[in-house]
Amino acid sequence: AVKNNPPNGPCAKEQEGCYWFLRDSVLFVGIDSLVHKGSRMEMYKKKNEVLSAQTNWFDKVVSSQRGKFRYLVVFQHDPWFVYAAKKNSFDKSRGNYDVWRHVFDKHKVDLALSGDEHNYIRTKKLRSDAENSEGTVYMVAGQIEVDNYSATITKDISKYGNANATKYFDCMGATDASCGACWIEVRPESLKVTYYWNEWQSPEYKVYDSFTVA
Repeated sequence: AVKNNPPNGPCAKEQEGCYWFLRDSVLFVGIDSLVHKGSRMEMYKKKNEVLSAQTNWFDKVVSSQRGKFRYLVVFQHDPWFVYAAKKNSFDKSRGNYDVWRHVFDKHKVDLALSGDEHNYIRTKKLRSDAENSEGTVYMVAGQIEVDNYSATITKDISKYGNANATKYFDCMGATDASCGACWIEVRPESLKVTYYWNEWQSPEYKVYDSFTVA
C-alpha cells in the first residue's frame, strides 16, 4: 500500500529491496540483505547466483552514475553487526558486513545504513576490515524495543570488555523500549548524521549520537 520503489533493481519482481535513486549530490542504493538467510532463503534457491547478480548490479549502478554524486549511501534491512544485549557482547556472526564489505571497499561507500536490531551501533570508518579515514561508516539504527532486548543506555564501549568493540565501534547501546530516527543533512563538504531517540516512548526526542562523514 505504501511502496513506490523505482523498478530499477537486478530483478524487481523478487528483490524488492534493490533499487537506487540520485538525490542532489547523494546516490542512494538499496540492497536485499535477506537473500542469504532465514525464511527468505526459500525464495532464492540459488543463493550464490542471486547474490552475484545483485553485486554485479551494484557495480553497474555505481559505475554508471560516477561523476554525478559526491556521496554514496547504501541501505538495507538486516544489521551489519548483531548486538546481544543480554550478554553485553557482539554475536560472532557478521554475515552482512562480511558479505558486502568488499564491494563497499571497492566503491568507497560513505555510509551504510541498516536496521532490524533493537539497538544502536555505529562503527568507525572501516576499510579492509580495519579503521581507515577513507572507509565506510556502518550504522544499525535502533527501532521499537521489546522486553527481551532491554539494556542500559551507554556510549562507553570500553565497558563491554570486547576486543571487537574497541576495534570496530565508536558508539553502541540499546534504545531500551524506545523509538529512534536518523536525520541525514547533506552539506557541501560532508554528510551530518544525527540519531534521535525517545526514551521509554516519551514524546520528547533527544540526540543520542551525531557525527559527520566527510
